[in-house]
Amino acid sequence: GCLSGYLLYVVFKILIDILFVLLPAAKFKAYKVLLYAVPFEIYFAVYAFVLPFVLLFDRTVVWKEQKL
Repeated sequence: GCLSGYLLYVVFKILIDILFVLLPAAKFKAYKVLLYAVPFEIYFAVYAFVLPFVLLFDRTVVWKEQKL
C-alpha cells in the first residue's frame, strides 16, 4: 500500500544520501559523519510523514510575532 511505498522511498533515499556523502567523507577522513547520517534520515522521514497531519489540525503560523 501507500505506507510500504513510502518506506521503500525512505530506504532508497537513505542509500542515495549516504552514497552522496561517502565521497566527501572519505576525502576529508570524516567517517564519523556517516554515523549521524542514518539516524538523521530516519528522523527526517518521520518528520516529513507526520508534518502534513499536524498541519491539518493547526494551520496557524506565527512568524515574527505575526499570525499568518
